[in-house]
Amino acid sequence: MTATIRYVTRRADGRESVRTATAAGPAYLVGRASGSDVHLQDLAVGLLHAKITAPSPGLVRVQSASAAGRIMVDRRFVDQAQFDLARGPAELKIGPFDLSIRATDGGGLQIDVARVQPQSADLRADKVKKVFSLRGAWLSKRASAWALGLTILLLGLTFPMTRLAPGAPVSGGADRAIAEGLWLAGETSHAHAGAIDSCGACHKTPFVSVEDETCVDCHQSTLHHADPGRMLRAQPEAGPFQAFLISTAELFGKPSDRCTACHTEHNGPDGVLPVADMSCVGCHAGMSERLADTDLGDAADFMAAHPEFRPTLSDVGAGPDPVRRWDIAALEAQRAARESAADAPAEACDGFEIGQANFRGYDPPLLPAGAAGDRSGLVFPHAVHLDKDGCVTAIARDLDPSFGYGEEGLGCADCHEADEARALFRPIAMERHCAACHSLTFDTVNGVPRALRHGTPELAVATLRDFYQARVVNRVLGLTPAAEAERFRPGPAGLRPPPPGRAVFRVADQEASRRIHGLFAPRGACFGCHVVTPPADGGFGYAVEPVRLRDQFLPAARFPHAPHETGMTCLDCHAAETSASAGDVLIPSIETCQTCHASDGRRGRIPSSCASCHGYHALEGQPAMSAETSALRAEGWTPLARTAFVGATHP
Repeated sequence: MTATIRYVTRRADGRESVRTATAAGPAYLVGRASGSDVHLQDLAVGLLHAKITAPSPGLVRVQSASAAGRIMVDRRFVDQAQFDLARGPAELKIGPFDLSIRATDGGGLQIDVARVQPQSADLRADKVKKVFSLRGAWLSKRASAWALGLTILLLGLTFPMTRLAPGAPVSGGADRAIAEGLWLAGETSHAHAGAIDSCGACHKTPFVSVEDETCVDCHQSTLHHADPGRMLRAQPEAGPFQAFLISTAELFGKPSDRCTACHTEHNGPDGVLPVADMSCVGCHAGMSERLADTDLGDAADFMAAHPEFRPTLSDVGAGPDPVRRWDIAALEAQRAARESAADAPAEACDGFEIGQANFRGYDPPLLPAGAAGDRSGLVFPHAVHLDKDGCVTAIARDLDPSFGYGEEGLGCADCHEADEARALFRPIAMERHCAACHSLTFDTVNGVPRALRHGTPELAVATLRDFYQARVVNRVLGLTPAAEAERFRPGPAGLRPPPPGRAVFRVADQEASRRIHGLFAPRGACFGCHVVTPPADGGFGYAVEPVRLRDQFLPAARFPHAPHETGMTCLDCHAAETSASAGDVLIPSIETCQTCHASDGRRGRIPSSCASCHGYHALEGQPAMSAETSALRAEGWTPLARTAFVGATHP
């Protein structure tokens, strides 16, 4: 049902002006509230005064909606009244308003509202001003404002200054703690919660931002991000607005190169970290244009503008600790070329026996110089060890159950053990991860196996020579255990030989020589995992390529494995099941990571900022942060004088 509400205003000259509104519904609310269907603006009318309904065609019922909702009908106040519109319009009075309700031809209602009394005295300007004024109260508005302002000044500034000003006792008791609490800008981060017991621990000078020297008191080993001179050249020019912000910060004692420019405290438990992406993108976006000799790719957005990963690889044989950086695409291309050219034997474990000669599988001994791949000096084909139907799995099943390999054979976790932080992995150790199959046992004495210590070739040679010399000498002297003693015939022919001389040691050297050459020979114990170079003179000077297993192929990045362990396996990202060479680098490409991660979490991906994978401070090779910054400032550097300073001091 629809109702037409007509607000009739009678002017002094007798004319009428009508304002019309419509409402629809089974009931219509009458009151002073702005949401009422019939809005009556007068303090004599309640916010929700009455309700008008039509219980049946031709009938109208008006009833009070609150205890104070008085309705006047025929000069009497009632709580409700019902009218038959067939007999004529319903007439009633609410406050200073007359309401007339009649039926329309379309089956709706017409409600005429007319003010018949002047506006309530309570709404006159002088009355309103008096009701809502503080003039007649104990304190006027002006006096209240002054009183509150002085109270805030006293409690928020004067009192803390007397307790925290220079010269005030550090241990001021409860009043000092209250003063610090009044000035506390926010919750301290977890990183500083246990080390900071008062504001003065960091804020050495009142009203001065925390200085770098204060941070370095605890963080003395913190290093600069990179060479400061190159960093200056990599920075973009400051625009007018940025120059204004830098100047303003300098004016208030907060230079833009301080620690606090990136690390802001009192922003909650994790407030001091991470740093916003803009702190990184400011230099790394378009840096190659400002720093032409850089080998770093421009990076502005992980999803749309980030270079491909470049693992740092070992290069055995080219220096004390050489490294090379290769693009993932080049590594995968050369890996495919190696696998297509490899002639894998029918059985990679052919002839292998536990505790005896070791197999090499079909891993090439060492990548050629200059080839894209990791030249760690180790021989290890992942594919052979992870093949569930291969010989390694069959051998693992035959081992004692205490090794824990089970029916499935080797898995990634059997060798790659997560560290305490579940971010990186513990180093691979021959005794813990390899010796179950690749035994270093070289002989048995009285049923007790004798094994070499895993170490340098010289140590293995010395151990074998000492062992067999002692064995021969003991046999000659009659000190050999009964189980190994020789039987002698009676008579002169059975007399024991004389004390050991050169001949005896010659026999010992022959036995040791046979064992040593067998150790380093093809299919020997060392041959299975190492690249062995025999001596040119036929002696014992065997050379074994040193092994350098990198704990991180991406040392400039952080990758916590723990969050990726739920719902994922190692082989989802690392293609180890098809890797036939230890030179393969099984780091996935950035495209693999972008399937789940994005800088701003777009398309439902996991939000990943620069700080999610990268840190700022270098781990080695750079000067201390504070020392270098102080030196640059002593030379006259400021952020706004960067251009001239770079050209003059850091070419």
